[in-house]
Amino acid sequence: APTPQPSATPTRTWPSPTPTRTPLPTATRPLPSPTPVPPSPTPTASPPPPSPTPVPPTATPWPPTPTPTAATCPATRKTGDEATVVTLINQERQARGLPPVSVHAALTQAAASHSTDMACNHFFSHTGSDGSAPWDRAVRFGYSASAIGEIIYMGTGSYGTPSAAVQGWLNSEGHRAIMLDSIYQHIGVGVVYDPNTGTTYFTAVFGRP
Repeated sequence: APTPQPSATPTRTWPSPTPTRTPLPTATRPLPSPTPVPPSPTPTASPPPPSPTPVPPTATPWPPTPTPTAATCPATRKTGDEATVVTLINQERQARGLPPVSVHAALTQAAASHSTDMACNHFFSHTGSDGSAPWDRAVRFGYSASAIGEIIYMGTGSYGTPSAAVQGWLNSEGHRAIMLDSIYQHIGVGVVYDPNTGTTYFTAVFGRP
C-alpha cells in the first residue's frame, strides 16, 4: 500500500518563476518543496502554405484530457472531506492571527480535477498526466491569478483522512509555508478516493487574484 506522504514538491507559482526550496524527503511521511511553475503554454509556428505569404504563429491547443476518463475510473470524490480540510486549514491560519481563505469554485474544480487525475492514472506529482502545471489548471477553470500555490498529499487507512493530510502539511516546512502564507485569499480542495488501492489523494490550491 502507498506510504502516506504530502507532495514531493509543494508548488508556489508567480507570473514570473521564483527560486525553489526543496526539503529532504522522509521514508514514511509527506515531504514537500516549492517549485516555480510557468504560467502558460508556449505558442508554436504553423507550417507555411505553398505560397510565399508568411503565416503568423498560432497558439498550441490545450493538451488532451487525461485518461482514463471519469467514466472509466472507479475513483470517487469526497466532498465532505474537502470541506473538512478547508475548516482545518482555516483553524490553523486563525490560530496564528492570519485571515482565513475563502473557497473559490474555480480553484475547487482545479484541485478536484488534479486529485482525480492522480487517482485514475496512478501517479503523485504536481504535473498532471496532460503535462499541466498548477497555474495552468487554475487558469483552465477560470481563475485569474497573480499567485498560485499547490500542496498535495496521499495516504491509506488512518493516514488517508483530512486531519492526517493537514498534519502532514504542517509537519513539512515547504507545505506549511504555502498553507500559512498571508498572501493567499482563496482556496480550492479536491479529495478523491481510489478503491482499487485504498488510497486517498488530496490537493489544496491557494490563490490570489
